[in-house]
Amino acid sequence: MMQWLFWQTSGLGPYVGQLLTFAVAFEEEIPAAIGRYLRESHRLLGVLNVQLENKDYINGDEHTIADIAAFPWIRILDLYPLPIELSDHPHVEKWYKKLSARPAYSKGVTIPPTAERQERLKIFRSALI
Repeated sequence: MMQWLFWQTSGLGPYVGQLLTFAVAFEEEIPAAIGRYLRESHRLLGVLNVQLENKDYINGDEHTIADIAAFPWIRILDLYPLPIELSDHPHVEKWYKKLSARPAYSKGVTIPPTAERQERLKIFRSALI
């Protein structure tokens, strides 16, 4: 389980976060940066997709901190206009939908309340300055 937690903290989180920053938050487009973070985010999603094949959770049958840590980074793909489709990673998409349906996750994503997309972008961009 720890290897997947560290995988998320050293790979998935940083790369999806940088993709969000360069593809959405910055008003100036930097194609080389977007391409770099997009390619690596796709690769990492591919790794997670293989791991989740025939499994309910990242670590198998048990819900762990690895799932909790990875979930918000996958949720970003739903919240922001990023050039990644979850449907390209069907096991990740199934896992994401399963976790989203859990009561603690559905409640947790409302704290704080999620703003509309344009407001989220405005808040995110202002935090970068």
